[in-house]
Amino acid sequence: MERSSLTNKLTFDKVKLDFVYKIIIKVCDQLIVNDFDDWYQPSLDELIMLYTNIHVKDGSGGFRSVKYWSSTYYPNGLVYVLDFSTGKEGETYTNERSRVRAIRRF
Repeated sequence: MERSSLTNKLTFDKVKLDFVYKIIIKVCDQLIVNDFDDWYQPSLDELIMLYTNIHVKDGSGGFRSVKYWSSTYYPNGLVYVLDFSTGKEGETYTNERSRVRAIRRF
């Protein structure tokens, strides 16, 4: 399965996802902070990079030791999450609570 966020954006409406999850993706896409408007919800692979290269390496980034939703999902509506307390990936239903972290394009 392709796990890039760009692929997820293109196919996102073809999958029946929870309404709240669709709003989260839209809010991240429309976010403006300090005049930057290139925010989006990261894919699972991008969350893994953030976890490995920022959270674990030096503890920066302001991440909490909780599960973060990614923009990567299963066709049945489950969403990939990354647990920042363990580094383990998993899946969750979109009606279950997890944190969301918008990131800028890089």
